[in-house]
Amino acid sequence: MEEKLKRECKAYVEKTFKTFDKFGSASMPKDEVKNLLKVIIPEFEYDQHKEELVELLSQYSKASKYTVHNKTTNQFEVKYLDNTLDFPSVLGITVHFLKKIECKGQNFFSGQTVVKNKDFPGKNQSISHDRRDSKRKLY
Repeated sequence: MEEKLKRECKAYVEKTFKTFDKFGSASMPKDEVKNLLKVIIPEFEYDQHKEELVELLSQYSKASKYTVHNKTTNQFEVKYLDNTLDFPSVLGITVHFLKKIECKGQNFFSGQTVVKNKDFPGKNQSISHDRRDSKRKLY
């Protein structure tokens, strides 16, 4: 499931990632990841996943470098940024939250301790009432 999500969302995440890449260094600051996730996943709520996101960001954060043309010396200079994320890291974080939302969408009863008959979609009739109706139809 994870590989399928990765294949399907890779192009869209890449286009969105490029809009957040300000220096052309193929990386983005950690602070911008929550904004990127809100763009990619509209139902993403930062307050609910704050601790998990901070843990993932600390796991994937790196130092990245990029080149800048110095116009006065007419040479390229290498600059470094700390606490940034590259594209594979952002893709991994995005797939993690997409998978989490997908699994929650498939399991309607996740987060519920007691499942009642009224929780099921459709008619709110009791099971015994359905049996009585079916017996009447037979005779």
